[in-house]
Amino acid sequence: MKKVLLGIFALMLVCMGVVCMLTAIGGAVLAATGIRDGSATYSVTLIAGFCGLMVFACLLHLFLIRRLKRLSQGVKEVAGGNYDVKLKTAGWDEIASLTEDFNAMARELKASETLSLEFIRNASHELKTPLSVLKGYADWLQSPDLTPEEQSVCLGVIAKEVDRAENVVGKMLELARLQSSDRLVKKDRFRIDEQIRDVILAMQVEWMAKGAEFDVEPEEVEIVGNCEMTYHIWQNLISNAVRFVDRGGKITVRLKQEDCVVCTVANTGVPLPKEEQPLIFQPFYRGMREDRAQGSGLGLAIVQKIVEKSGGKIGVETTEKETIFRVEL
Repeated sequence: MKKVLLGIFALMLVCMGVVCMLTAIGGAVLAATGIRDGSATYSVTLIAGFCGLMVFACLLHLFLIRRLKRLSQGVKEVAGGNYDVKLKTAGWDEIASLTEDFNAMARELKASETLSLEFIRNASHELKTPLSVLKGYADWLQSPDLTPEEQSVCLGVIAKEVDRAENVVGKMLELARLQSSDRLVKKDRFRIDEQIRDVILAMQVEWMAKGAEFDVEPEEVEIVGNCEMTYHIWQNLISNAVRFVDRGGKITVRLKQEDCVVCTVANTGVPLPKEEQPLIFQPFYRGMREDRAQGSGLGLAIVQKIVEKSGGKIGVETTEKETIFRVEL
């Protein structure tokens, strides 16, 4: 509260100046009229002091009390569930900082409320299909006329839909957690080139099954950041590249250190339509490709949030034969 106390001290100095000025004016008036009575001088001093006190009270109200009342009213509004409150920030002291923190808190609470409603709406929409499938096959499974082969089919579909629902819920929770925080906690020192190699190796079965070729040229890049979340970036991008690369096609990964860390992941095949490029980072957007139903539509939305919370940016561009994602961290 040093700045607040300094401000109050400045107000006291102003009021003392007002008292001195009024006393001097009163003394000059008495001298001009020839009045030498001590009681008159005392009265002038008393009036000047009272005026200075009134000025101090008015300035203190403007400088401190009124701002604290606004802050108190804002707290009551938020406590009542109104998160649209935005207080005017004025001054340079701790109260101004507290007001800025209050506005930030109100924005975060509003965002959390929006995210909760969005999560509920999306969850009900995304889980409706697998739950319907589960119910249908569970009812069918209760039929006494089912053969062992049909029972096996039912159980396989049920297991698949359970995995799908679990995957969707997990990604939705991850996206909500990313959206509700300002930044990712940076605590790890790790090498991005090693993460990329680990992802490629983990997906070897998938890309070899498609006869795809990997062209990887990563520089040795070490950063301090959130190791787990950064790994998700390369896992999602390379997974998408493997998913959409044409059979016998090529996936190209480049990593280099410039003014920032730059990584590009490109795959041959049918390029992403330009009209879809502004939409692919939206949650639950699956695009118009034939295998769109295989994904949850959340992977790229999560990637974008991780990149943004890390202070970077992500973009996509296409050529006649390639789709290229570019990440800057």
